[in-house]
Formats: sequence, C-alpha cells, structure tokens
Amino acid sequence: MSLNALRKLLCTPAGPKSEIEARQRRALGPQEQQLTLPGHKSLAVTSDAVKQKQLQNLAREKRAIDRQHSQAAADLEAKFKALVNGDHGKDEMDKTQMRKAFKAMGIKVEPELFSKLWMFFDADQNGSINAQEFVVTFCVLTYRGSAQDNVELAFRLFDTNRDGSISRREFNDMIAAVLGTRLRNVLNVELGRECFEDYLKSEVADELLRFVDAVEYLADEPSTSFSRDYADSLWDQYLAVGATDQVNVSDTVRNKCMAEISACGDGDDAVPASIFHDAAREAVALIEDGPLPRFKDKLRGSYSLFADRVWEDVGLDSSESMSEDQFRDWVNRTPGIFRFLDDLHVVMQEFQSK
Repeated sequence: MSLNALRKLLCTPAGPKSEIEARQRRALGPQEQQLTLPGHKSLAVTSDAVKQKQLQNLAREKRAIDRQHSQAAADLEAKFKALVNGDHGKDEMDKTQMRKAFKAMGIKVEPELFSKLWMFFDADQNGSINAQEFVVTFCVLTYRGSAQDNVELAFRLFDTNRDGSISRREFNDMIAAVLGTRLRNVLNVELGRECFEDYLKSEVADELLRFVDAVEYLADEPSTSFSRDYADSLWDQYLAVGATDQVNVSDTVRNKCMAEISACGDGDDAVPASIFHDAAREAVALIEDGPLPRFKDKLRGSYSLFADRVWEDVGLDSSESMSEDQFRDWVNRTPGIFRFLDDLHVVMQEFQSK
C-alpha cells in the first residue's frame, strides 16, 4: 500500500458513525457484545483516540514489515485477495468470513481466543478487515514484528480497551479465554487447578476431578497399571453405585469397568490403568460440559480468587491496573500461560510457506 493510501486510511472516516457502530456491534461475539453494555465499558473499544492509536500502530508495524518481510507481505496480500475474491469479489472480510478463512488455512483457535485475535486484526474496529490489516497483523503474529515476544503480543491482545494496562476485569477475561474449553488447559495454568478445585467445591462436584486425578488420566507421565488393591479402592470410592464420592458415569462404562477389574488377579497383581480410562473420559466430559463453562463465566463476574492471588503476588491494590512490566514479570513466573501463541505462530508459518 502506498504512503498516500495509508494516510487516507488513517485520516478518512469509514462512514456514518451509526453505521460504523452497527458494524462494530455485529463483529463482536456474545461475550464481547455484553462487554459494551452499560457497566462493562472497561473492556470496550469505543474511543476515537484509541482507534487512532491502533491505526498508528498498524502504520508502524507496516513500515517494519516493508523493511524486513516485503516479499512475505506481498505473498500474504495475494492470498488475502484469493480468499476474499472467492466470496463474490469482495475486498474485505467480516468476522464470520475470517473464521472460515482460518479454517481453510488449517488454523484452529478456540472461539474466545479467535474473538481476541479478530479485535487485533480489525485495527480500525469497523467490523471488517482489509488487505493491509490482514497482512500486517498476520506478519506480526508470524514474525513477531515489533511485538518482540509473546508477552508483548499477549499484552496487546488482552489490553482490550488499549489504555496501556491490564485491569482486573481484562485479566479475568484473558484467563477465561486462555483456559479454553479443555480441562487439561485449566490444570496446566498456575493457580488454575487451585481456583478450579475451589470452585468445584461450591458446585459439590469436586469428586469428578479427584477421580480423574486418582486414575492419572491427564497426568504427563501416567501409570500404566495399578495394584489390584488400588483398583478396588478406586471402584469402591468413585464408581460403585452409592459410593461415597460416586462419579455419575454411564451404566455401560460402569459395568464394563467392573467386569475388567474382576477378570484381573487378586492382591498385588497388576491391573491395567486403561480399565478406568472410559470412566475418566466421561468424567472429563461432564466437567467440560458443565462446571468448566460456569467457572469461566464466574471468572468474568463475581469470582475473584484468581485475580486476588495474582494482584497480591504482583503487589497491586485491587483498584490498580497491571502495567506491561508487571504483566511481563507475572508471565515470566507463569510458564506456558500463552502456549497457544507459539502454536499459532507455527501454524501461520506453515500456511505462509505453502
């Protein structure tokens, strides 16, 4: 894009204010729409000054990319045109089209994280992205650009109102998005297990997670077998009808598990751990279908344990927001929190090399 065209993008209104706001609204998912309602403005991108800052960031990134990755940018622009031209010859794409494009590119992103990425792509927040927004943001995500590492990139993704800090509400929204829809993600995040266990007790559903842990179903290095005595104790505590901590798996899985345990020897004879995997799989599904989504909703609302612990650790009062330096300090002590950015980086590089 020429310098004159870029100036035009930065200085020319995209259309009537009401039309722009309507397009912004349609571009948001249900959770983001809620955050633009009264009482949720701390997470809403509404200021013209904020949008101007995003466009200035876009221009700065473009200059860096033109210097360092001009051929890659040209290739990406051609790919963008191929993607949008396949949709009635348009020169922009909206959020739904972008999701389809990600799918076509083989890029799998959890819905909540996709919404954050969409806000990152849509620099002028008009509800659609053009070739420049696509190319520049794609290059930033692929080559890091001026976002020198995942910490800076994550900060920019989750500083939703672009005020240069992370508020508690933005932090909770970020954690809910990073946790995704899989129990394993929750358990791999520092404080995630502790906070989720605390929440499960409020639902009187903590036996589900204790059973999954007891059979080492999600362990990094699970046991391949248990003693017969241990297998019997697992059955008696979690799977027998009327057990103290009964896990409500299906009768088919329960009966199959009992038959396989009975077929094994007595005493210390090894019982394959896999006997319990079907039951553990159902327990995980029960968690992911119910308590986990509700936990994430609570994170965005009244549940404050996660943010309380982090704010105390960083040395902030509850009314204060987290600076980028404080955010970096916390992330450096929380390895793997933004592993999804590494995964995204790899997939995007693979797409670009095709």
